[in-house]
Amino acid sequence: MKWGAFSLSQMPDLSKVPETFETDFEQFQLAEEIGFDTIWIAEHLFSTYGVVTSTQVLAAAIARATQKIKIGMAVVVLPFNHPLRTASDFALVDILSKGRLLFGAGRAYQPHEFFGLGIPMEKSREMYEEALEIVLKAWTNETITHDGEFWKIPHPTEVLPKPVQQPHPPVYQAGISPVSFLTAAQRGFGLQLASPFSYRTYREDWIDRLEDSIESYEEECARNGYDPKGAERMLLLPFFVHESAEEAKRIFRERVEWFYAKVTGNQKSVPG
Repeated sequence: MKWGAFSLSQMPDLSKVPETFETDFEQFQLAEEIGFDTIWIAEHLFSTYGVVTSTQVLAAAIARATQKIKIGMAVVVLPFNHPLRTASDFALVDILSKGRLLFGAGRAYQPHEFFGLGIPMEKSREMYEEALEIVLKAWTNETITHDGEFWKIPHPTEVLPKPVQQPHPPVYQAGISPVSFLTAAQRGFGLQLASPFSYRTYREDWIDRLEDSIESYEEECARNGYDPKGAERMLLLPFFVHESAEEAKRIFRERVEWFYAKVTGNQKSVPG
């Protein structure tokens, strides 16, 4: 088992943005100091739910502020950027970190982000699949062309730099729905799992549903020639500790309620 620290860089109080980022970096450096394996970061748009609008920017800063801890994306939202830009930026992060990048990819789930960018949310899965194909080809081929539904690369294009890790950094796919587990297995990708969202989807059955999905993932890995136990599974488990159990519940409750209220509000914030 490995241990990681995760931050959404949430900002309930926008008057304290610089101080909150300073706290994040103190947490990241402490995680490395005490022997944690990974730092995980996320990107979100147009909301205090998370103000990291570009994981590549924050990851590059973390790469220079740390020495050995892995730097994981949870996640890079592929539909929101041109895939060649994504491939180039994260290859540079891999270089700056001397091969410490873990590339977690997803397609986003908050409607207001798609609305703000003018991107059709109903096409997010197709955009994700096409973008990921381009990123992997850009990392592993000298040049790339592509004729897709969402992106065209008509002339052979050399994407530079290439990542340090070969053939490319480890890829993780966010998974809640059963189909996400199957598509990850078909490519031998690692899994990114988040208990708050699995619980929000399946409530008290979330552990059983997660167990079923992982079993399906391992079976699909084997069918596609991948070691069922070969890829890592990252699981987000929020927790809070305090000398007093009652005080821990009081402090944690306030923040958990803010978190779920924000998620719910963001998913209802798009005009009909």
